[in-house]
Amino acid sequence: MNHKGRERERAMSSVDRREGMFAAVTSIAALLLVVTACEGANPVAAPGPAVTETAAVTPHADTSRSENAIRGCVPRCSAGFSDPGSIGPGPFTTAVFLDGQLTVTYESRWISHEDQGVEFSSKPDGDREEHSLHFWVDILPWDPDGHVVNHVPMTAAGWVDWLRSNHIVNVTPPRHAIIGRMRLPATYVDITDEPGGEKLPDLITWPNAGPNVYGIGGDFVFRLYLADITYDGTDHLLAVAVGGTDAAALDSFLPTAEQVIASVDAPIEAS
Repeated sequence: MNHKGRERERAMSSVDRREGMFAAVTSIAALLLVVTACEGANPVAAPGPAVTETAAVTPHADTSRSENAIRGCVPRCSAGFSDPGSIGPGPFTTAVFLDGQLTVTYESRWISHEDQGVEFSSKPDGDREEHSLHFWVDILPWDPDGHVVNHVPMTAAGWVDWLRSNHIVNVTPPRHAIIGRMRLPATYVDITDEPGGEKLPDLITWPNAGPNVYGIGGDFVFRLYLADITYDGTDHLLAVAVGGTDAAALDSFLPTAEQVIASVDAPIEAS
């Protein structure tokens, strides 16, 4: 894709990947996404609307979802790829991501070209590659030498610690949020290329991805939400990335992205 940040994302080795820019959004009450400030500096891009202190919420089990449980082996055992094309307005349910059980509600028409085992991404229809929204599961850290960083725990805390110790990116202090109708406690940071550092740093890969990675560069900035989750009795990591070609683009897109993130539903719980 073309944008100021020269974002790079190549197709998965097991599945042809179409687009690699983050994108997707909808509206649900702003109370479903409550952002709270932690101690530290302000993020690169201005945080979302109201900032309110809140306690972490652990959702109650929903026994009605038992018949549609996501397999614990997902995403490693996921297969298939879907190119949804035009989606919204209204609810959309994935065909592959999270075993085809992630539902996102959009207020307007969006476009998605990637629904696969490790990722569902979309963007507003007509968007000129300025914004993106991605849902990922079980992301893995990638080092500058081209290897998975095996010592980093696959948890929100483990990822935040690794990102903040990474010299090739600039990472804001962590803050807290709530994801979706499941009310998953989450941590988020804003990430940019370190000034004067390596361009197009590769940060993220996925299970069974081989050498395929996700990278950023230039003015590109993205907000990464991380939530420790469980399904089918196994622990996993849910990641949601909101991207913009620069801090101003991200800031303008965040209210829309936050509404979409607040609308999501899936048979998962906080771990």
